[in-house]
Amino acid sequence: MGLLRWRTTLPRWAVLAAAAGVWFAGATAWALSTFVVAAAKGTTNAHFDDLFFNSPWVLWGMAVKSLLCFPALLGLAIAGWRQRSISRPAAVALGLAAVLSLWPPYPPGLIVASIGFALIARRP
Repeated sequence: MGLLRWRTTLPRWAVLAAAAGVWFAGATAWALSTFVVAAAKGTTNAHFDDLFFNSPWVLWGMAVKSLLCFPALLGLAIAGWRQRSISRPAAVALGLAAVLSLWPPYPPGLIVASIGFALIARRP
C-alpha cells in the first residue's frame, strides 16, 4: 500500500482506508482460522452454535472490512481513472474489488484487489 502512495497521486485517505480494510480482512481470516478451530475442539455442538451462529460478533470483522474497503477501493478506482494515474485495467480491477468487498467472504475481493495493486506496481 505504501507503493501506491509513492508511485501515484491517488488520494491519501483512500490509500489509508484500503490498507486498513485489507488489514481487517487479514485479521478476520486469522481469527476465524484460529479461534473457531480452538472453540470447536473445546465446546459441545450446541455451545459452538450459540457462540458462532447465533451471535453477530463473528460478522463484525467482515462488516468493518466491507465498510472500509468499499469506499476506499472505489475511491482509488475513480480517482485513478480520472487522473490517469493508474492504468485502466488496474482501475477496473479496483472497482470490481470494491463491489466484491461488500460480501462477507473476503478472498474474492482481496484477490481482485491484489491483481489491481500488482498492475499499479508493475507500471513503469
